[in-house]
Amino acid sequence: MKRFESSVAWVTGGGGGIGRSAALRLASEGAAVGISTIDAGEAATVAAECEAHGVRALGIPTDMADPAQVRDAHQRIAEQLGPVDVLVNNVGVNQPATLFLDTSDEVFERILTVNFMSAVRATRLVLPSMIERRTGSVVNVASAQGLMGWPMASAYASSKGAMMAWTRQVANEIGEHGVRINSIVPGATMTAMNQAVMDDAEDPEGQRASAIALHILPRMGEPDEVAAAIAFAASSDAAFMTGSTLVIDGGCLVKGH
Repeated sequence: MKRFESSVAWVTGGGGGIGRSAALRLASEGAAVGISTIDAGEAATVAAECEAHGVRALGIPTDMADPAQVRDAHQRIAEQLGPVDVLVNNVGVNQPATLFLDTSDEVFERILTVNFMSAVRATRLVLPSMIERRTGSVVNVASAQGLMGWPMASAYASSKGAMMAWTRQVANEIGEHGVRINSIVPGATMTAMNQAVMDDAEDPEGQRASAIALHILPRMGEPDEVAAAIAFAASSDAAFMTGSTLVIDGGCLVKGH
């Protein structure tokens, strides 16, 4: 399928995990891709991997917590690739596993700034052109943690819950212009971030087993599986879907914990 030929995509947090898989999936379907990630080496590597699909790509080292760097990344993509047709707000950082009463203001502010405000700022930049052209799709990568109680993760869960609520609000404002916005809700996915949580645990194999046990399906999700859902939500196949929450969680929400 080449659902994104002649389209330009911007993927934040595109250096690894779900973001990298999303960038490669969009590139494989014909999109020119701008990749924002904080690591310059990862930005260059993923851009080269996208170019291997025969499309243009631009890797931009970006601290998505810095509004000036977010604006610069958008400007470079617009100038070198063209106006953004698909924005994937994927960038995210985890929090230390702490009870709410032990979670500082600084942790909350950091998590909300990177995970939520980066999406607000990037979306604010791409929407004027999308509205003017009466086309475009924003896909926000949230988390099952934003839909269910999850111990030791109050800041992270809050950032993802905020993203889903904000998605619904924005959908009401932009739908009349032919622009869509949706949320993707993964369960526990085998990303570098989750691998680091396991590696840092006192019992890494026990931590992995606990993550698997969150789901009905007896495994964790894979980044490519989430990327497939992102591509669907961004594509014309989902042309009548906006303000929605698409759950790709291996049955995590149904099972509870």
